[in-house]
Amino acid sequence: MYARMTSFQVEPAKIEEMKAKLPTIKSQLERVAGLVDWYGVWRDDGQGFVLTVFKDKASADASLGMARDIWGELSNLLRGQPKPETFENVETLNR
Repeated sequence: MYARMTSFQVEPAKIEEMKAKLPTIKSQLERVAGLVDWYGVWRDDGQGFVLTVFKDKASADASLGMARDIWGELSNLLRGQPKPETFENVETLNR
């Protein structure tokens, strides 16, 4: 497996607006080939992370265009650019 973790900062006053967009984002992610799981987490101050886990690096690379589109749709809610990091080693520990 392969993972991408992206940090972001949403304007605290716009968290509810971000949350309202989550169903649309979820439907987009459900169509990504090779995407195993995804999580979005954030604090009340707007600091957050998105973790996406893919079956392999090729699937993660193929999803970059959609990821850019999604972040573009959220750009008016964010402070600055999202910052992605990638991880070549992923282990499921809860199963």
